[in-house]
Amino acid sequence: MAGLGDPYVLVHAVRNIHGTIIDFVVDEANPAACAFHRMPQGQFIGGSLLNPMPAAISGALGDLCAEVLEQGVPCHRDGFRAASPHGDRPDRWYDFHAAPVGDRASVIWRDVTGEHLALQALQDSEQRYRLLAENASDVVLMVDSADRYVWASPSLEEALGWKHDDLLNRISAEFVHPDDLPGVLAARTNQNEGVRRHRPFRVRRSDGTYRWVSTITRDLHDAAGQTTGRVISLRDVHEETVARQSLEKSEELFRAVLTSSTTGMILCDLTGRIQVVNEALCTMLLSDEAWLLARRTDELVHPDDRATVIQARALTIATAARAPFRELRLVRADGAIIWARRTASVIRTSAGAPERLVVQLEDVTAEHESREELLFQAHNDRLTGMHNRDWILRVLEQDLEDSRNSGLAVGVLFIDLDNFKLVNDSLGHVAGDEVLAVIADRIASAMLPHDRVGRFGGDEFVVVVPNASEPADVERVAVNITAALSTELSIHGHRIIPTVSMGIALSTDSSTAASLLRDTDSALFRAKKSGRARWQFFDDTMHSQAMERLTIEDEIRISLRKGDFVVYYQPIVALLDRSTVGYEALVRWQHPGRGLLAPAEFLPIAEESRLILGIDRYVLDQVCAVLASDPNGATTISVNVSAVDLAHESWAETFRSALRTHGVDPSRLIVEVTETAVLSLRPSTTGSLDAVRDLGVGLHVDDFGTGFSSISLLRDLPVTGLKLDASFVGGLGDGNRGADALAAGLAGLVAHLGLTGVAEGVETETQARTLLSQGWLHGQGYLFGRPAPWPGQAGRAQ
Repeated sequence: MAGLGDPYVLVHAVRNIHGTIIDFVVDEANPAACAFHRMPQGQFIGGSLLNPMPAAISGALGDLCAEVLEQGVPCHRDGFRAASPHGDRPDRWYDFHAAPVGDRASVIWRDVTGEHLALQALQDSEQRYRLLAENASDVVLMVDSADRYVWASPSLEEALGWKHDDLLNRISAEFVHPDDLPGVLAARTNQNEGVRRHRPFRVRRSDGTYRWVSTITRDLHDAAGQTTGRVISLRDVHEETVARQSLEKSEELFRAVLTSSTTGMILCDLTGRIQVVNEALCTMLLSDEAWLLARRTDELVHPDDRATVIQARALTIATAARAPFRELRLVRADGAIIWARRTASVIRTSAGAPERLVVQLEDVTAEHESREELLFQAHNDRLTGMHNRDWILRVLEQDLEDSRNSGLAVGVLFIDLDNFKLVNDSLGHVAGDEVLAVIADRIASAMLPHDRVGRFGGDEFVVVVPNASEPADVERVAVNITAALSTELSIHGHRIIPTVSMGIALSTDSSTAASLLRDTDSALFRAKKSGRARWQFFDDTMHSQAMERLTIEDEIRISLRKGDFVVYYQPIVALLDRSTVGYEALVRWQHPGRGLLAPAEFLPIAEESRLILGIDRYVLDQVCAVLASDPNGATTISVNVSAVDLAHESWAETFRSALRTHGVDPSRLIVEVTETAVLSLRPSTTGSLDAVRDLGVGLHVDDFGTGFSSISLLRDLPVTGLKLDASFVGGLGDGNRGADALAAGLAGLVAHLGLTGVAEGVETETQARTLLSQGWLHGQGYLFGRPAPWPGQAGRAQ
């Protein structure tokens, strides 16, 4: 369209939610249209057609485009007088012509000021008219009442190659293409006298070729009102007409392909808004056309696949490449999920800009299910539904490779059903298969989310535990399996209490799948030799460590019942005057055989075994009792809360109950939670913390700066304070500029957010002075006091 002389645009309608057209958006525009508005092509395309138009014609132009789209036939409006769009020229006259192009409309407007003035001049003086016509860019012709040419403007020769004298006294009809002549004559006959516009038709040039032209015809009358001839204004519209016809043929061909295709097809805009669908797609999705046309393509896709579709669409538009075949899930109208193979390609404007997308969707559900079934058979055991030997070996090799990068070990349990031969021999193989299926289900139920389990063959199963940091991680799986198998099962009227023997091994840097399985097989042999119904570690040292861990768990349970835990309190002081403003409650274990144990010696095991719930409940009760003993005091006490506590559904109610039981003012209690604990459980923890904060309890982020996304915690949680981690404090005052800068920056953050800030681990006067100068108001550490029992309480809990 770039070569058109008249302004030309291709537009689509914008409708409101009721379907009423409210505007038209420009999809294509030639340079003449952009020059008319004095707008760059990139700014004009994609904007409103009507807004930049002079007010005198924007309303009529909107009605014209709407009529074209609603009726599907060309329409025109002539003789609009309007001011220049920029107010820098006298009023002009314009004719507008619009035609449907698929579901859009093409609009051409002509400046007919010359013709208009010429007609006015003719009414005054034919000589004046001739002077105007000779200076008009369009070809102006005059015919008499017999339709013979009597005059032609000089532009005739440039436009059609004819000289003025070549046309004189020749009938105008002989220059019209034979195929177009009937329509031209009919239009001339059927239209009223006055001004007439003809649809484009072809006229013959002097070299015998034909050009598409449009004409405006005005009747001439004598003083008595009789028609004496006609004035014809002729304009070359060959390029735009050919281009429009080509576009119409292309769209007609596309619609024919769309209609006849057995593959689901969609024509959509660049945002995925569906514009056209074919019958095959409606059938595939059990949906009607109207429902589909009200949606975007990604709304037809399963939620888990939508992001992939949106990304593929953007890539197709950006690269202009045909999108490769991709399988995805579609959701039918009845809710069923089907698999489809998708591909997409871009439709571009004549200027090369992306305009629309053609998406093809082929139902490959049967093919996909067949392929999945083959994959399942290749990697799964038919009897139990578990993964098979090949799958386990492949996964184990991959986990071993990953472990070399992570530094963690891979644990393997080789499981053998005790006395299974007796079941087969006494009850038969059918009963034996039923036993195996039940055992497989029970073993699978004992797995943690990241564990992998498979049937290795016969009555043997293998469990792979990735990312095992210590033997206890694997032994806990053995405990779970043993518990899952502990209840009897009934097979063909016989009651059986199944037991298994297990060999356990952890990988080393040199382990392979074969060597690790060999180690577990050796351990399994020793387990069976030791009496069956047990597990055996391949490495005795690892076994000792795991047993020690289990021993500590048992001892913690016993100590909780006996009250062997004590609460120590470490003061928190105001750095300015060293006055005590609060305490942090810290638990100690008065071990019956090992003496007083620090938290690091038992809390990690307590957290992993969830015994921390009982310990923290005990500490909270002790702290509330201390606060209740001085109901009018202003001292606050902080208690630590673990990730296990936060994840427990009744934690907030436990907190509320302790406050109510002891009658403690909630504002005197502060919850300290590490950012690591919160991040490991969000968003589930937010509700619990909000509930406790609503009671009036303070919330401090402990060890601040050591986890991830610390700043986001201050934004997302109801935080009232934070504690600067001791690792920051330890570097202060010894020339560590990085530590100084970080601590000072965090002090500014605390002050700006209106939070309480406490610096932990303060051990020297230099550190205390530096912190105070940076803006930290509170400190905690050995410089101000070590953890100790509450004054007046015995060292051992009562």
